Amino acid sequence: MGFEGVKMAARRHGSGAVRRIALGFAATICLLLPIKASALQDTGSRSTAVEDGAAFAQIRGRLSKGQSVFLENRGRPYRIDGTLVFARNASLRGATGTVLLSDGDGAAFDVPPGATHVAIENIIFRQNGRSRTLGAVRADNFRLTGGGAVDAGTLVFSNARNGRVERARFENGVAANAIAITNASSGIAIQGNEFEGNAGFGIQIDNGANGNDISNNATQGNGIELVGIRYNAFGNVIAYNRAEGTGDNGISVTGDRNVVLGNHVSGNALNGIAIYGDENTVMGNVAIGNGQNLNPHSPLHNPQDTSIYAGILANGAFGGGGRNNVIVGNIIADDQAQPTQLRCVMVGQGYGRWKAATDYAARRFIYADGEIYQTENAGTSGTVTPSGGGVVTDGRIAWTHVRTLAGNGRPSGNMIANNQTSGCEQAPARAEPSGQP
Repeated sequence: MGFEGVKMAARRHGSGAVRRIALGFAATICLLLPIKASALQDTGSRSTAVEDGAAFAQIRGRLSKGQSVFLENRGRPYRIDGTLVFARNASLRGATGTVLLSDGDGAAFDVPPGATHVAIENIIFRQNGRSRTLGAVRADNFRLTGGGAVDAGTLVFSNARNGRVERARFENGVAANAIAITNASSGIAIQGNEFEGNAGFGIQIDNGANGNDISNNATQGNGIELVGIRYNAFGNVIAYNRAEGTGDNGISVTGDRNVVLGNHVSGNALNGIAIYGDENTVMGNVAIGNGQNLNPHSPLHNPQDTSIYAGILANGAFGGGGRNNVIVGNIIADDQAQPTQLRCVMVGQGYGRWKAATDYAARRFIYADGEIYQTENAGTSGTVTPSGGGVVTDGRIAWTHVRTLAGNGRPSGNMIANNQTSGCEQAPARAEPSGQP
């Protein structure tokens, strides 16, 4: 099939049926009732700050008592010093375009356990200090709508349920990630947001987080993936997102039993979609013209890179096994004059085996006698093969046990079928050796 045929197929590709299948994997997302807001008038006009101590105390006091605050858009920021702590049912709302500037080094806001049904609406957070945390959400039914954050740190969901972030924009060049979903958080819906210029992931999911719905988000240029799921998260849905121009893969999944459905990934530095985990479903996605590290005319070009990149990669890496994934019904193409997405679907080489007297970089994953280990620090290995759980040593480097992976550490059992391809090799290809020791 030619590239024009591929594009026509993409337009014909229905999403309704596969969407219904995918939602079976996700937790039910609770709808939040709106909270009525009261008005807090502008209390000062002498500077760009809310410099009146009584006014700031009023804001802090209302939120800490579970009440509502409304901020008018004065065309200049409101300035806060310290963390706003929300109580149950509290809400902070602003007119469209309202900016809240945080001077402190701590988080701009905190939603502690028990502070359920907190709402933030149309507030753009900016950070004057050095905090890497925008807000810590540790309660259920949190909702952030509109507004967003500019260089204000990471919004962290930790042991939270049924939260929602929608129609917001995150530009977080000073923080690792824009949004983190961690510590068994579930039912978090991140929907319809924009992520631009974040230093790390747009959204990272890890540490037992499950049943979360990441859908209809977009980036046209992010530091690394728009969405990344680590090896210790499972059962999440990544659907109908658009990842373009990222500095890594468009989307990566190292956890197990996740669904990657109907996403559009194009022009990213490395692979379009990278699946490093087990038993994931990758269906109905469109991957076009990725591997821009290899394009000398792209701002993402890396002249030192000689790798081979794919529209969809299946590989055991970063703690995942790369096994028993289903990769079906995707559209994968490259219409560039000099293609950079050199494989349509590619199966990687898996883990490098531990070797004695070998230099290892920090955070390297290795395979040793049916086990996967990772080191935090760079060093030269000793002479004793890592063995057992917890933190073990080879005589020189300390390795942390990640998981058991029977066999030889290679990806296997992946079902790859019924994908429509053009401009890259039609059949699944095996990747070049990774260069790992």
